[in-house]
Amino acid sequence: MVRFWRSDPGLSAFLTLLILSVLVLPPLVSVWGLGGVLDDIAFSLLMLGGIVAASERSRNMVAITVVIAIALILHWVDRDTSSVILAQWQALFIILSFGMLALVILGQVFRDGPVTYHRIQGAIAAYLLLGVTWAGAYKLVALLFPGAFTGAVGNETALSESWLYFSYATLSTVGYGDIVAHHPIARSLAVMEALVGQLYPAILIARLVSQEVQDRTSRRKG
Repeated sequence: MVRFWRSDPGLSAFLTLLILSVLVLPPLVSVWGLGGVLDDIAFSLLMLGGIVAASERSRNMVAITVVIAIALILHWVDRDTSSVILAQWQALFIILSFGMLALVILGQVFRDGPVTYHRIQGAIAAYLLLGVTWAGAYKLVALLFPGAFTGAVGNETALSESWLYFSYATLSTVGYGDIVAHHPIARSLAVMEALVGQLYPAILIARLVSQEVQDRTSRRKG
């Protein structure tokens, strides 16, 4: 199992879990109240997969294990409470854990070797992880500064689909305008995410092409 999560196919499995826990199951929970337990399980497996993927380097594993363990505890505790303070801590550790997971996945994508479709899916997973990271940041700002956002924003104390929606709309620079950032920090975060959303694909393609050319060159010389 550990070897699988460290391998290229593990990147595809990670992407599948990420899509389920971030894009598929949350709307089912919000609209029909379905899939709540499945969403929590997928979220937990996603986090555990990130820990295993980071275990090749002991320093990374210790740091990520601590952060993710706290994030998981807060996630499960938040199921039974509506504490604003707890939601603030949860949002903070969402930012830390998913930001660290994005770095781990990118490390897996750019390690030595040929560029496979699994690695391309891993790059997509890293892109989605950036969206979740910013969603946590928006939620934290909204909790710390009431009125920082206006529009179709949910009142849930946990990380809700409203923030994921706004984050991915900003990351892809779609910007429907149904949620508006008013606080300076919120606006700065939105601008940074939009810039990352534009630069990430260009830098990623250039890096993957360079890596593939380098790998083919080394194989010819070998």
